Amino acid sequence: MKMDIKKYLEDKKSLFEEKLEQFLNEKSSILGDSIRYSVMSGGKRFRPLLLISIGESLGASFNELVYPACAIELIHTSTLIHDDLPALDNDDWRRGKPATHKVFSEGVALLAGDFLIALAFTLLSLFPHKNGLEFAKLKAISILGEELKNLLKGQAFELSVNSPSEDEIIYLYILKTGSLISASAKLAGVFAGVDEHSIESLKNFGSNLGLAFQITDDILDLFQDQKKKTYAFNYAYLFGHENARTKALYFRDKALEDLKALGIKSLAVEHLVNLSVEREI
Repeated sequence: MKMDIKKYLEDKKSLFEEKLEQFLNEKSSILGDSIRYSVMSGGKRFRPLLLISIGESLGASFNELVYPACAIELIHTSTLIHDDLPALDNDDWRRGKPATHKVFSEGVALLAGDFLIALAFTLLSLFPHKNGLEFAKLKAISILGEELKNLLKGQAFELSVNSPSEDEIIYLYILKTGSLISASAKLAGVFAGVDEHSIESLKNFGSNLGLAFQITDDILDLFQDQKKKTYAFNYAYLFGHENARTKALYFRDKALEDLKALGIKSLAVEHLVNLSVEREI
């Protein structure tokens, strides 16, 4: 019987979001409202679904994987909140809705992003007790912390460069986009109990997938926001739509090769990798 990949992912997404919402129980009215507004405002949930799909393909259970999956999504949301602030990207809209700082205030948005980072690391320490998971928790905290630092290095690099070369754009994308995708893949491996060599291979997979994802984002941004005249960091704007599409497919193919080398045979994971350059949902 052929597996319905889209239904599988939609079912996992529903289960994931049920659990995610349970963790957003902060009682402070303005802070609680702002984090719920930011986290539950839609989104593909690409990173947590990737984590869950890889982890399940390697033998881990959903009940183990949902905690790091929620942590990844909280960190991702925190970066979106902070990115939208006037001091960084200065965007008024996110996912078709007013950005968090436009609904609440810049101060509340800053605190909401900080709160979500703290909550993410709290969740990684709250796994239901199970023999063998204590080391995995510590490893997960270390991985998420390291990849968050890489993401922040990318954001700082973006602020410091005005006319980036192609190599500098690739470097930025590996840090700013690839870091959390790599973290998703690595955390899946940690809770599936794979060895260190496989963890490193999962990081490489995440970097390649992150490049495919971000360059495709650049193409979409270029066509969706044609009123914008210049893009300091946009591969498609700087090197052309066709070159960008070729590059995105190249990195997508490298990510698929990484999966093969890792022995991961999962239609759901392959679908998500292809989705990085197709964006059908």
